[in-house]
Amino acid sequence: MTTKFPDTFDYAGMNAPMRVECDIYDLIVEGSVPKEIHGAWYRSVPDPQYPPLLGHDTYLSGDGMISAFKFEDGHVDFKMRYVMTDRLKADRKARRGLFGLYRNPYTDDPLAKGVNRCVNNTTPVFHGGRLLALKEDGLAVELHPETLETIGVFDYRGKLKSQTMTAHTRLDSQTGDLYFFGYEASGLATRDVSYCVADKEGQLVKEEWFQVPYVSLMHDFAVTKEHAIFPVFPTTADLDRLKNEVSRQLVGGEIIGRCTAMQEVYKLVGRVVTNDATVLLSGESGTGKELVARAIHFKSARWRA
Repeated sequence: MTTKFPDTFDYAGMNAPMRVECDIYDLIVEGSVPKEIHGAWYRSVPDPQYPPLLGHDTYLSGDGMISAFKFEDGHVDFKMRYVMTDRLKADRKARRGLFGLYRNPYTDDPLAKGVNRCVNNTTPVFHGGRLLALKEDGLAVELHPETLETIGVFDYRGKLKSQTMTAHTRLDSQTGDLYFFGYEASGLATRDVSYCVADKEGQLVKEEWFQVPYVSLMHDFAVTKEHAIFPVFPTTADLDRLKNEVSRQLVGGEIIGRCTAMQEVYKLVGRVVTNDATVLLSGESGTGKELVARAIHFKSARWRA
């Protein structure tokens, strides 16, 4: 059985996890739905399957949950499914959360190493006959538009070189072209940005790269007939800062105590991480062996290698 979610803003009230996949036929309608409305309306939200690894995280890290409202002859049917990302598959295999802080792989459990961290929980886009689930720190995931089953990561048949794709695309209503971009396009905390266009058939026809002055949270952009505008906000990322967050979170955050005994624990962790010796932790249940083990791992030379 999984543990409880934190009693914090990110996991309570309107943000409380549902963790439910369902089908509801013929939703109750107040009033009436015009029969001229025929088709599907999609939405996606973060809905974490498991509590956060470190005991806290942002709502934005929740697993992607896609919903479809299907309108037909005045009736509305509802379907909701998880986006089966590599991240969610890894969590389910372990039956617990393996991923640490938002967009910081250096805080992950060792079992998560090399796993695509993107949760694809922000925006569904239907273009070129494909339904895509998007989030800005990874590539799109294609879903079946009727069943919502996950098909897999979508990179325009290998043509898209960017490692990321914005959740906020722009559709040209006259041509059907889809404009989008990816920041940190060549990897975590890189200054590269990729500016792209896909035609109405869903074929990638343009990908241009440029660099911004510093690594910035570039959440959205704007497109006119003549210009594309990329706001470079002073919300920055730095690779060394991401790595250093491990020590603060896993030693100074999870292991709490200033007494003489705890100071000796901190010193012992510092001595152990400087060599490759095998470490055996012993003690009664509930004394914090797992916390110490994670602190040793994340501060060791082997992890940094």
